[in-house]
Amino acid sequence: MTTIARYLDYDVVERREWSLGDDNLFERAREAGLEDTEFGSLTVEDETIFEATQRAGLDWPVAYGVGTCTNCAAVVTTGEVSMEDQDILTDEEVSQGIRLICIGRPETDEVELVFNAKRLPSLQDRLIDWQHSTKWVNTGPRGSPRVRMLEEPDRLRRGLIRVTSL
Repeated sequence: MTTIARYLDYDVVERREWSLGDDNLFERAREAGLEDTEFGSLTVEDETIFEATQRAGLDWPVAYGVGTCTNCAAVVTTGEVSMEDQDILTDEEVSQGIRLICIGRPETDEVELVFNAKRLPSLQDRLIDWQHSTKWVNTGPRGSPRVRMLEEPDRLRRGLIRVTSL
């Protein structure tokens, strides 16, 4: 299935003091002359929304990419997006349209979503803070720092580590 996903950056919504509940939110964004990184559309083939953003060259926030934090949270305002194997969002958040784009797959021909919604107050306690999830372990060549992830993404993907909150 091919889906057209229209997107809007949550930072724009906050900066312009728009409301996520505004039925004309995407119309406002279209008329505002925003940058392509803030507002636009992309084609999602048989893939996750995040995979489609990577293919399109968009740089949206994602931590591990396996549905274990809220760094990639988006609010779906139109259409349906399914998620498999997520246990970080509450039933109430899912009913409000919040989805994780790293594992989210469109189920309708068209989707509108507000990405970068990780800053919603209800999601703050489940963000992965990269500055606090790393440890300086040594210096490398020419004094450059070497960093070791405390929650290594590879081990997380293989199910050896499960992050539920910080």
